[in-house]
Amino acid sequence: MSKVLIAGGDSFMYGLDMLDCNPTNNFGPSNNTWPALLSNHMNREYICASFPGSSNTAIARRTILACEKNKNEDRFVVIGWSFLNRFEFKFSQPFAVAPDKTKDPEGHALDKRIGMSRNGSWLSFNILDLYGKGLMLKYIDLDMKKFLQDYYRYVASDDIYEYYTTLKEILYLQNYLKLHKIPYLFTSAHSFFHKTIQDENLECLLNQMDLDKWFFYPDLKGFVQWAYENCYPKRDEHPSEEAHMDAFKLIKEYIDSKN
Repeated sequence: MSKVLIAGGDSFMYGLDMLDCNPTNNFGPSNNTWPALLSNHMNREYICASFPGSSNTAIARRTILACEKNKNEDRFVVIGWSFLNRFEFKFSQPFAVAPDKTKDPEGHALDKRIGMSRNGSWLSFNILDLYGKGLMLKYIDLDMKKFLQDYYRYVASDDIYEYYTTLKEILYLQNYLKLHKIPYLFTSAHSFFHKTIQDENLECLLNQMDLDKWFFYPDLKGFVQWAYENCYPKRDEHPSEEAHMDAFKLIKEYIDSKN
């Protein structure tokens, strides 16, 4: 039985824009992120189930898939939950990026840069992709874009809905991991537990969270908030190697203190 560390998350866990995440290796996951460093420290094989642009629904789905594919191994799971305003759909048929839109302006393959794959049917997206500066805005089909814009307009723009959707995914993965007795640690890119929305549906889910399995940066912050406030270098809004190294040290100390 091999020991593995499975990391689920978005671009911050994947290591997009780290020096070793580049066109040479087709933007493969970085080996210098805090979860990769933690796997080395724990002497576990690193399995990156993270993907740039992932919603929390996608994070839970991809993590469970990775766990099931490695069900005969000694598994340890770390998660970096993403933003509340990201969502995922499984479309009924594959969608395709236009053939002339397969590379970014610098000539790099787009698949991992925009968090989607050509000829796929799972799609994570956020509001920036549809109305702002998100890269995906330039590449998705116009009919799909209109559908997703309507989804935000009539459904996803509701604060309670987006929070409830994320809490469901967290509880879903938490209970899966507990059921299968898989040790785990949850973190987040941005902390959302400070929200003060009064809603009995949210409170019902929050009351079931096992916060003993969470690591928070000082003042209940997430990784990105902590890195920005401490002025770590960044590349295209992603904290670089220095932040990941110090995050690893903090998380290592936290895990060691629990054992």
